[in-house]
This record gives sequence, C-alpha cells and structure tokens, in this order.
Amino acid sequence: MSYQYLSDSNGVPTGVFIPIKDWDLIKDKIKSLLEDDWYNDLSQEAKDKIELSLEQADKGDTIPHDEVKRKMRLKIEELRKR
Repeated sequence: MSYQYLSDSNGVPTGVFIPIKDWDLIKDKIKSLLEDDWYNDLSQEAKDKIELSLEQADKGDTIPHDEVKRKMRLKIEELRKR
C-alpha cells in the first residue's frame, strides 16, 4: 500500500490518503473480522458502536490519531488515580 500523508501549514500530519483499492481491502478485512465468532459474543450495544464507527469512518467523520492518544492518556491517568 502506498500512503500520502496530509500536513497542515506547519508540517504537522493531519491525515492520510490511501488508494481506494487499499481502502476497500481494509474495509473487507474489517468486515470479515466482524463475521468471526468473537463478534457474535459481543453485546448488542458493542455491535451497534462498531457499526456506527464504521459508518462514521466511511463518511470521513473521524478523530485525528493524536487526539485519540491524548484522550486515552487522560483516561489512563484518571483510572490510575482511583
């Protein structure tokens, strides 16, 4: 797969462009993973969240990776304080 990294005017990476054929392969892989047995063991709530996430990703409604990492760090710090 060949990726093109998108950056803001300061050179900070803001996204990744991948060829559509690669995106289709990724989506197919995710779909096949969802069809495995472990998926059937999930609660309906978890399945609904996964489906919503995939729909959001298809629409481009995503959160930058750095933002996810920042939120995860905050959550981990919060849990450690308990």
